[in-house]
Amino acid sequence: MKPQPKYTVKSLIQALKKLDPTLPVMMSQDPEGNGFHPFYEMGVYKYDLNDHEIRDEDDTETTTKALVLWP
Repeated sequence: MKPQPKYTVKSLIQALKKLDPTLPVMMSQDPEGNGFHPFYEMGVYKYDLNDHEIRDEDDTETTTKALVLWP
């Protein structure tokens, strides 16, 4: 069974609807918050839920399509 991500596009949209739509979007450089960058780009990629990496090949046991946000 695949591990489930904490957020989905649906839950992200619900959270964003509560915010001022003119706020800029910033992304943390790392989990500790050692730097921040403006949100730059997004796309749908194959994401390996075990290795936490983007994959070219599709392994149905460990990969899923995911929205990826780039700083």
